[in-house]
Amino acid sequence: MEEERIPLEVLKNECPNEVFHKEMHNSIDSASGPLWRAKYIMNDKLEERNNSFISDIIFTFNHAITDGFTMFNICNGFLKVLNDVIGGRTQNSYNFGQHDEGRETEELTKQRLEFLKQNPDQLAQVKKLVTDMTSQNVRFTEFFPVPDGTPKTTKHIYRELDEETNKKILNVFKSKGISFHSGFTAVANSVLMELFSENNLNDEEVDITTFHMINMRRYWKKSSTAQFGPHVSSLRILSKTDKNVGANFWQYAREFGKALKSGIDKNEGIDFQIAFTHSNSERSDMAFADLFTNITAPSVYYVTTNMGDLSSILQGRGDHVSIKWLARCTSAEMMNTIMTHIFQTYEGKFLYGLGYSTHLMTDEIANIFVDRIIDKLKLLSNLQ
Repeated sequence: MEEERIPLEVLKNECPNEVFHKEMHNSIDSASGPLWRAKYIMNDKLEERNNSFISDIIFTFNHAITDGFTMFNICNGFLKVLNDVIGGRTQNSYNFGQHDEGRETEELTKQRLEFLKQNPDQLAQVKKLVTDMTSQNVRFTEFFPVPDGTPKTTKHIYRELDEETNKKILNVFKSKGISFHSGFTAVANSVLMELFSENNLNDEEVDITTFHMINMRRYWKKSSTAQFGPHVSSLRILSKTDKNVGANFWQYAREFGKALKSGIDKNEGIDFQIAFTHSNSERSDMAFADLFTNITAPSVYYVTTNMGDLSSILQGRGDHVSIKWLARCTSAEMMNTIMTHIFQTYEGKFLYGLGYSTHLMTDEIANIFVDRIIDKLKLLSNLQ
């Protein structure tokens, strides 16, 4: 087997954020590869950084053939190699992991489709998912229009909460009987309603539809070892959200949590894939990821991708190499996604990023939205 050569470019004294943004818009050819590439940025201006970290490395992954789980495992493998090289104990070879074509997910999908064919009423409901989604009235740009001719790109805003604050938030959410994901979503939706109300929302209630990415490996057999690849799907959740959602915040978060758990337990992520791949009789073999590029207008208010606690897959502290800071983002403007909430916990800190499409969301509103989410999370952390 021919050895894969990973493109590595070495840069000096360049702004990591600027390189990060450029990489999001530098496509990878899925047919020819490679799976990923890297930019290594050296910085000798320590006085400007105020720490002992002198290097940044930015990985760019092809999302058509990788996902967050795969990405962080590859990063972890790379850090181990780098630590070994610096320490002078390099191994002859390293195995970062094994690719899996998703056969278990395919088998589950096949079983589910056979069941649906024998239950026409349920099959009709599944097919209706696409109609419901494409006909959804997403009103974001009604309140926050973007000037015509705005470039179609993805931008990224990054924030983090320290370990102490994050721990307090988790404790508050736990005491209220909700998960962090449910609490975060309730915060995001309440901020949306605040912003709409401040911009002349007359309705008492809005249907906020959202996509929540789920790891399909959760349904695989425990013995599965080859797990690299794009093994994710989406849950679409519609939350009827009152104009004064803050007055009943905890119950609202619990109701969302019930809907999320129900969707996961019923494996609605597979239903969603079936609905899309069978919505076009001429292209029933179309890849799930490709289907989103056919959506000409926003079908949800936002997407979430939550990796949870990274400690099990990313050991970022070696004798010679340590992670000081990390961020991830996905370029999604081609799918007409307004924004994506991207978050995870690393070494106790809450790491949050908002990726937003500039032709659907202005810089000003994106920053206001992020600031209010963080402010609300901090406020909730102080509750007893």
